[in-house]
Amino acid sequence: MNTGHTEQLLGEYRPFGSAVQVWTASVPKTYEAELEDRTAELHPDEGAQAARIATHAARAQYVMGRSLARRVLARRLRVAASRVRFGSTAAGRPYLCEPRCPEIDFNLSHSGRLTALALTCEGRVGIDIEETTEKRDFEGIAAGFFSPSEYDRWSTAGAADRTALWYRTWTRREAFVKATGAGLRDIGGDHHGRGSAWTDIPFEPAPGLAGCLVLLRPPRPSISAR
Repeated sequence: MNTGHTEQLLGEYRPFGSAVQVWTASVPKTYEAELEDRTAELHPDEGAQAARIATHAARAQYVMGRSLARRVLARRLRVAASRVRFGSTAAGRPYLCEPRCPEIDFNLSHSGRLTALALTCEGRVGIDIEETTEKRDFEGIAAGFFSPSEYDRWSTAGAADRTALWYRTWTRREAFVKATGAGLRDIGGDHHGRGSAWTDIPFEPAPGLAGCLVLLRPPRPSISAR
């Protein structure tokens, strides 16, 4: 795990042969100078949203997530960080507004003191990271949101494997709905790519955390012979 707060390239994954980068940054525990500097990077609308977040922990996650995305995208696009502007869909999915670069897609996730960014130019990406704690209602959440096959697989797994399998299933579900843009209201729905092929890659963002990437690749147009 990164011991500083600067962004770090965790790895590059190639589902479907398409490059997906995962970047991480740690979240300060207190309102130290680093977080103050990152807050100053926010655009006014982001600053207003950050100010509305009630708890320090959630506010710090938001600030670090926006800063991580802005800095990485600025380097990718070779522009000043101040030129990077974000919008969000009705479901709350962030996207790049300025500079215009429609092929770039990114997604953010936060858990505990880590924020993670997934970035690709070859489809739609979703990412989820979760602290792995035993203090969750595994049974209730699985019964309410897992598909019948997922629930059966989890509920019949050996005791030593059940926690890891639960997080594997849950992070895949979260990453999937974030990739489709449906939002967490659809987390209990069927996994369908809405016309796209999709795949998932589990990964460990840091000790004590579970993570998953989902990439949706739109179908390639068919070429008919004339």
